[in-house]
Amino acid sequence: MTTKIQENITLSDTHDGYSFTCSVSYPVNGGTDLRKADANATLNVFYAPKDTSASISPSGAVSLGSWVTLSCSSRARPPVSGFSWFRISSEGPVSVSEGQVHRFNVTEGGEFYCVAANDLGNQTSSTVKISVG
Repeated sequence: MTTKIQENITLSDTHDGYSFTCSVSYPVNGGTDLRKADANATLNVFYAPKDTSASISPSGAVSLGSWVTLSCSSRARPPVSGFSWFRISSEGPVSVSEGQVHRFNVTEGGEFYCVAANDLGNQTSSTVKISVG
């Protein structure tokens, strides 16, 4: 006799790394004894970038000619394969740099955002503002 029990779940990024155990016990020797079996598994869930955020250092107003560092962070599986930086201009977004970190000399204030991408998609951060004071 074979019994099949199936559990269907909708996976999300929060299930990545989740470990679970399937256990079964069944009668043997004409029902006089029980035999047990266990199987363990860990889920590897693949997903596009999530929780993408941009940060600026130093924060607050900066002087013209000073250096600032913009950093982008995100989580994804497979890992983020590329980060892109954009500046918001009157003509729309302008690509300014590739890479997780963008360090530059401030010539004017402005707003920037990053995009994190992997093979499954991309996600845009909220903007960070450079204020010149």
